[in-house]
Amino acid sequence: MAIRDHYVEYPSNLWVSESFVGRGLVYRGYRRHARRRFGKVEYKHCHYFVTLEEGDPPQQYYTYQAKLTPEEMLQEYLKELRKRNVPFAI
Repeated sequence: MAIRDHYVEYPSNLWVSESFVGRGLVYRGYRRHARRRFGKVEYKHCHYFVTLEEGDPPQQYYTYQAKLTPEEMLQEYLKELRKRNVPFAI
């Protein structure tokens, strides 16, 4: 679809820049059980959105794989310590 509708030059040069899920319609109904009993049923739907970009992905594309250097880890730790707050302190 990206190649056909959006005139992508190189389909092998695409990368996923954004991906998220949105809520869709919820159809509510009833289903029958034995002895004239009914139960509520919800048929939930969702919308899946994907944004593709042409070109090379950024260097830190997989942020969970990025390792911090010891100096960066220390700076992050000190920043978290300084951000702490003691409520109702004098």
